[in-house]
Amino acid sequence: MIDKKRVEEVAKLACLKITKDQCAVLEDQFHLILEDFEKLNQVDTKGVAPMITPHEEKIDLRRDEVQNELSVDDVLKNAPDVQGHLFRVPPVV
Repeated sequence: MIDKKRVEEVAKLACLKITKDQCAVLEDQFHLILEDFEKLNQVDTKGVAPMITPHEEKIDLRRDEVQNELSVDDVLKNAPDVQGHLFRVPPVV
């Protein structure tokens, strides 16, 4: 069940600031989405093989081979901050 509290939690996780009106609209939209998923759950899929894509195309994969195209110095030369042979980035909490 999607209620106002759950919508606000999702908005917070998505770093979105929403108004009360937007919260009400999103609550209704989430209900409709979940109803659609419930309809999909009722479809009998026994005997249907899992698919990666609905197309019967052959995918040509290339062999994974190691190539030395760039040196470490070339890769790091445009980095804003480097420590040794590593990119230095701000800490993520």
